[in-house]
Amino acid sequence: MIAALLVLWRLLFYRPLILVMLLLVYSVAALLLFTVDARQGGIAIAALAAFAAAGLAALLTDRIRMHSLQAGVIGLPDHSGMMRRVQAGFLVLFAAIPLVLACLLGARPLAALAALATAVAAGILIAAYRAGGWLLLVVVLGKVLPLASWAAMPPVQALATAVSAYVIWRWFDLPLKAERTAILAGSRFADATHERSDQLRQPKESEPDEERASGPSDDLPLGPLSSDLDADKQLPAVLALGLGYSVRVGWRRVLYGAGIAIAALAAWHPLDGSRPSVPAYLIVTALCCATLVGRLQVVLQRWIQTSTEQALLRLTPGWPEPRSIKRAVLASTLLIQRGSIAVWAVSSAVASFFGWIDRSVLIAGVLAILGTSLAFSGALWAVLAHRRIREWHFSTIASVLVVGAGAVTIFFSAPAASHALAEGAALMMGPPALALAWYARAPLRLPLNVDPRALKGVV
Repeated sequence: MIAALLVLWRLLFYRPLILVMLLLVYSVAALLLFTVDARQGGIAIAALAAFAAAGLAALLTDRIRMHSLQAGVIGLPDHSGMMRRVQAGFLVLFAAIPLVLACLLGARPLAALAALATAVAAGILIAAYRAGGWLLLVVVLGKVLPLASWAAMPPVQALATAVSAYVIWRWFDLPLKAERTAILAGSRFADATHERSDQLRQPKESEPDEERASGPSDDLPLGPLSSDLDADKQLPAVLALGLGYSVRVGWRRVLYGAGIAIAALAAWHPLDGSRPSVPAYLIVTALCCATLVGRLQVVLQRWIQTSTEQALLRLTPGWPEPRSIKRAVLASTLLIQRGSIAVWAVSSAVASFFGWIDRSVLIAGVLAILGTSLAFSGALWAVLAHRRIREWHFSTIASVLVVGAGAVTIFFSAPAASHALAEGAALMMGPPALALAWYARAPLRLPLNVDPRALKGVV
């Protein structure tokens, strides 16, 4: 069983960002124990544990399917048995233990069991059948039908538990089915009879090369580059071109994203009546935060995976001094965030202007966007300042958690409590400021010294 738990750890937390998000959820759960009524602490713990279990179940399902397909191709023995033990360990750690804890804190056993089982089943269905779009339908129906009151009924909870148990039971067949699918696919393509002559034809010289037609080369204007690579305006784009990412902002996509966000808020407002459209606005803010983190992670991945390209860039004639390179990295960190922040800012301004959200919700959105930007920008700078980039850097994980704690402190502090506001601001600004100072003082790591194990995921 210990081997299964180790495999579970490698499957779920192959990227430290996943562990950071899980720790944030559990930190909020621990905070709720001190802020909510003691009689509601159990169900609050169950709700947050269910939220974490749903995401982890979706992630684990996708990883198990991918690895089982690979195991079927190469014929690994007893792989499906190991995956079943991994699935059992997941249910014990992220469903059974939170269920016992929630019941000890006062939650009704059936309600807590229904919440956790339904969350795990929902995560499985999202990953297995790409059923994420149905969740939005459930949320919209919740504004029309009394789904919340139905969910509080014991018969409905028992039915949800039974259906979820069936989904989880069928989930244990996933590894073996994936392996069989891979074996059958390999036998189907074992000969060349499936190939068509038109698939083997050589492309004509006049056909455009799609890989060259689009890419990060759009960051730079057509024509010869300036001989002065030390120009601050051009250097971030040069780095992006050399390392394979983009600092450009697709303003048309930003306009489309803002339009979709405003349309969602406008459609949600009549469903809420006179109440503010809090859920829709929080969903928009969460999506903007997720895209912001994704953009920063892309930059970090490219820096980690392009040590050879970095060594070649240093041989470029007229390569700038290290201080200019560092300024270009800092500029790139800010430039890639413009699109996500612009979508959030436009949707927030429109929602605030029409009165769809109140002041407290707007403050929560500001803290979420600002905290996400500060936390993950600081984490990026801290990683680039390390002498050797390893698979894990607990300093960056602690930095993200501290910034999140600062945002929560500011949000829950009273307006007159200036000391609490100062403490929250210090917690939010301290880690990224220290990371920036560390990166400024450290010598330029170009090329980066990357541990081979760090190439398997994001540091």
